[in-house]
Amino acid sequence: MESVLSSLQNDIQKFAETISEIIQIDVEIMDKNFIRIGGTGNLKNKIGESMTRESHIYKKVLETGKEFVILNPKKEEHCSECPNIKNCKEKLEVSTPILLKSEVIGVIGLICFDSTQKEEFIKKKDKYLNFLRQISSLISSQVSLSLESSFTQNSILHVANSTTGTLVKDFIFYSDSMKNLFERINKISKNPSTVLITGESGTGKEIIARTIHMNSHRVNQSFIAVNCGAIPEALLESEFFGYVKGSFTGADPRGKIGKFELANKGTLFLDEIGDMPLYMQIKLLRVLQERKIIKIGSNELIDIDVRIIAATNQNLEKLVETGEFRKDLYYRLNVVPIEVPALRNRPGDIIVFAEYFAAKYANLFQKNFVGIAPSVLEAFQKYSWPGNVRELENSIEYMINLMGDNGVLSLNHLPTKFSNFETEFNFQEKTLKDMEIEMISTLIHRYGHSTESKKHISKILGIGIATLYRKLELYNIKH
Repeated sequence: MESVLSSLQNDIQKFAETISEIIQIDVEIMDKNFIRIGGTGNLKNKIGESMTRESHIYKKVLETGKEFVILNPKKEEHCSECPNIKNCKEKLEVSTPILLKSEVIGVIGLICFDSTQKEEFIKKKDKYLNFLRQISSLISSQVSLSLESSFTQNSILHVANSTTGTLVKDFIFYSDSMKNLFERINKISKNPSTVLITGESGTGKEIIARTIHMNSHRVNQSFIAVNCGAIPEALLESEFFGYVKGSFTGADPRGKIGKFELANKGTLFLDEIGDMPLYMQIKLLRVLQERKIIKIGSNELIDIDVRIIAATNQNLEKLVETGEFRKDLYYRLNVVPIEVPALRNRPGDIIVFAEYFAAKYANLFQKNFVGIAPSVLEAFQKYSWPGNVRELENSIEYMINLMGDNGVLSLNHLPTKFSNFETEFNFQEKTLKDMEIEMISTLIHRYGHSTESKKHISKILGIGIATLYRKLELYNIKH
């Protein structure tokens, strides 16, 4: 019988690749039927195969629901009954359960054959284990949502190898704060209540509004977005309510349909609602109360059925106190409040976004993208990102423009604004050897360990295959 994890195999594989990108160790994800659902490196070629003969620790995880961290394979008590103990070459194994309520539905496994990678893991053990638990929780949430909702096409997580080239109908994250926000969105989407989204500029408020619309019963109707701060004040009323022909000098002789009418039966997204002038606030309040509009130059009332989602980066409560925003309108809009956390407060999402945008722009510019150097990811996580996701996307686009044929984004591709924070980042001077090890390791991780993969890697590096093998041996890189 097909497991719930196997029905989400594409998403599970993306989770596996995300984990491996961040922790730099091969990953496999197994369902409760002992079938490998996801894998990286050499394990990717074994997806779909049974793991019954090679899952001694995984069996214990399925039985107990506990996490196992084996730092010394063959020597630890848990390994003593393993039938493959004599042939075991592993340096490290981590097995984290995937739970759906109280049932274990699968296992995330880290498999390490390299001593250097093992040492790096041990240094950041607590951080990495917490990350694995978060991913496990995300998988569990996605399974739960797929069982409960008919809108399973809205995946919780999309990672760097996605090539859709857009962030619209997509919700990208792995942080707990955004996971909680997503779960809240899923609950409120089906209802017609007005939503007020707050958060700094560039946090993705419109994406959240579109996600609400796409998960609502209005999904097959229009989603109309209006930036209240971008429309000249003299045109606001005609933009919102439209006008009949001959209404005023210079009017379109055919008349105009306003945003409310365009959004009828659907969703109207009012971005930067805090910039709306007071006289329009009064008119908007009346529409929200009466659910009717009147076009300019007409006396005819038009019934409308529109769900309102408003957004702002301003503090509306303070604007109410200073008389710049109507209190009654504020309470009409603030029925279901949603606050989007700044990117600097969810550093884990930075990595996921960086990989996603890098793949997006590499695909757009038809460039080969191999990966982002760990030192760059460290810099990204320490930067404050005042422009949030929008600033990160712009930075990645800039870096992809500068990226060389090796397909690796490194420190020398960072925008100039990062040079002002060199002391804060505490970047270490890297030797040519360090950079070579980093590049070769990244390429091996990206393309795998087969002979054909190494031939491809040697072409990327511009060296012969024999030279590549010599460097692999010299630097003790797993191959």
